[in-house]
Parts: sequence; structure tokens; C-alpha cells
Amino acid sequence: DSYSIPERLITKWIPVYKYLDQFYVYDDCEFQMIYEITDSTFVKFYMDGAIPMVVKSFKSNKSSYELITTGNKAIKVDLIDKKRSLYKFCFVDKKECNYYTPINNINEFYIIEQHCHDETSNLVEFEKVNYK
Repeated sequence: DSYSIPERLITKWIPVYKYLDQFYVYDDCEFQMIYEITDSTFVKFYMDGAIPMVVKSFKSNKSSYELITTGNKAIKVDLIDKKRSLYKFCFVDKKECNYYTPINNINEFYIIEQHCHDETSNLVEFEKVNYK
């Protein structure tokens, strides 16, 4: 199968969180999952290293995309906000979704910073992303 991943998707992706109906990037004490899409791979960056998966197929429909990777893992990527380049990534096998934006676009969002030195401070409770 021949496919071409759009240039706007080929980048590193940073998580974005919804809190009180607004979207934020979040700087906390925990590791944040980062993804990278290349012309032929989908890479998950974990705390202890990267796990690349070959993109076996790619489909697009206006502002919705689907990548099928190694192990037949389906990843749906939907454009949520064109102006701020906000996307929803859904992992079909886990029925789990999260918001992401390209790394060069993080200045479009306010940041919530969690100070880790205070163990009594409450962590922010973000809104869950619905899987559809």
C-alpha cells in the first residue's frame, strides 16, 4: 500500500488537557507522554525510551485520519480546533483518547504548572476525553 502522511502531521506531539472548558499544556512532576509521527512511523516516547511502530496504512477524510501501525494498532487523529491546531488522538484497541498539539504550537495554550516540592498540594483534575 502506498500512502502519504500530510506534512502537518509529521512532527512531535505534546499533550493538551481540558480544565474548566479551556485547554492547557501541563507541567507537572510526572512524565508526559509525547508522540512523534514521521513519514513512516508512529513513535511513543516513554520515560525510559522511545517505541517506534511502523505505519502500515494511512487513511484521511477531510480533518480525520487513521493510522494502522505494527500489530494492527489503529490510531484515529481528529482535528478539533484548526486555529490552534488541536487534535484528538484515539487508540482504538484501548478505547482511550487524549488531546495533542504539535510541539511548535504549544504557545497557543496557557500552561498550568504544578510545583512538586509541596507534597500536600492537590494535582489538577482534568476533564476526561470521551472515546467515540
